[in-house]
Amino acid sequence: MTPIDLSLYVLSVYLTLIAHLLSHNEKELTMRLINTIKLSLVLIGCLSTHIAAKDYFVEDQQAFNDIAANLLAGDKVILKNGTWSDFEILLQGQGKKNAPITLTAETHGSVNLTFVLRVNIWKCRV
Repeated sequence: MTPIDLSLYVLSVYLTLIAHLLSHNEKELTMRLINTIKLSLVLIGCLSTHIAAKDYFVEDQQAFNDIAANLLAGDKVILKNGTWSDFEILLQGQGKKNAPITLTAETHGSVNLTFVLRVNIWKCRV
C-alpha cells in the first residue's frame, strides 16, 4: 500500500465517521474528529516522504542518467567506489528541507571525480 493509498483509506474512514456523527447531531465529537483528521493527514504526509525515499547505487554515467531525472525528496544516490572521469552531475529532482536528495560515495573517500564537466542542481532550496 503506497502512502497515497493509505492517506485515501484513512480519509474515507474519517469521512464515514463524520457523516455518521453529523446524522446524530454530534457537533462536538465531529469537531474533534475533524481535528484528528487534520493531524493524521499531516503525519501521513510527513512520513510518506521517508517511506517513498529510495537509495540508488550507480556504477556508471548511464546508470546515473537513468535515475537522475526521477529523483524525489529523500532519495540517495550512491556512487560506486573508483574514479569517475568526465562525469556530468545533473540532479533534476526536488528535495525538501527535511528530506534532501543526497549524492554520496559508496565508501567515504573512495570516489574520485576527475575533470567534472558540469554540475547542475535544479530547484535547489536552502
